[in-house]
Amino acid sequence: MGKEREKIVKVLKEKESFWVVSHFDPDIDAEASILGLGLGLEGLGKKVSYYNPGPFFNRHKFLPGFEKISTKMLSGAPEAVVVCDCASLDRVGKDMESFIKEFPLVLNIDHHISNTGFGSINYIDADASSTGEIVYNILKDLGVKITKEIAEILFSAISSDTGSFKYNNAQRSAFLAAAELISFGADPAKIAQELYSNNSFSSFKLRALAYAQLNLHLGGVVSEVSLTLRMLQECGANKGDTEMIVEDILGIEGVKVSLFLREEKEWVKGSLRSKPNTVDVSKIAEKLGGGGHINAAGFRQYEDIEKVREKVIQMLGEVL
Repeated sequence: MGKEREKIVKVLKEKESFWVVSHFDPDIDAEASILGLGLGLEGLGKKVSYYNPGPFFNRHKFLPGFEKISTKMLSGAPEAVVVCDCASLDRVGKDMESFIKEFPLVLNIDHHISNTGFGSINYIDADASSTGEIVYNILKDLGVKITKEIAEILFSAISSDTGSFKYNNAQRSAFLAAAELISFGADPAKIAQELYSNNSFSSFKLRALAYAQLNLHLGGVVSEVSLTLRMLQECGANKGDTEMIVEDILGIEGVKVSLFLREEKEWVKGSLRSKPNTVDVSKIAEKLGGGGHINAAGFRQYEDIEKVREKVIQMLGEVL
């Protein structure tokens, strides 16, 4: 156990009340890491409040304890704030960011190599598959009883952040953690059903529209789909219905990188995926104010969607 992890574990043992927080536009790992950690701390008799500014995808709400997460700023003051899966503090929402900046004890637990180290104690393990995997190891250090609910939550984090164990970050430690979580009651088939096979009818209508917008760039090595707000409205779809499109279009033969752009009222949300041993898309996302991992990253841009598409394709052309 490294020194920073030891320090984190010491604080979690000694303190009695915590806020657990993760980034806006949360993925499964962001939600699961605070739920898994929080439920584990509750099992030790600690007081825990959960915060995420959202917005949430309906398909994520199968996670046990999801209803505990508040989107409203928490009241009172804990003994420590734990921020999970958040590379920079500006991603926790303005109210929480302001609070944390003035708070004396902030534990920063993450697996993003781009993490800015904003905490009082920073435990960043860029070799971990997910923050959920890190949380699992911390819970073991604490001697927490891993319940079936915690096992399901943390298995979901690992499965989701490894792209169902197909990304480069699906290393030995991820499989070992997943195997142990199965022994504690996680059901891989059930979780896979929730994560990948529980799609709404509107999501399929949207996919049909998305595939009609599909383009190949740079000689066929980049696939791209851009969806406007109007397109989503025409299908009666929501943001959650777009979640798997960027994964789908990466599966085209010869494609190395996929780009999905979704127009929102004030910005354009971008998602990038790459096949193993091709392009580190996190570097592209970081240049666009976002971040992520080698094979999966995201960003926001405050420009017209067509301009964003041209910019990102040009950037990809410089590395492909």
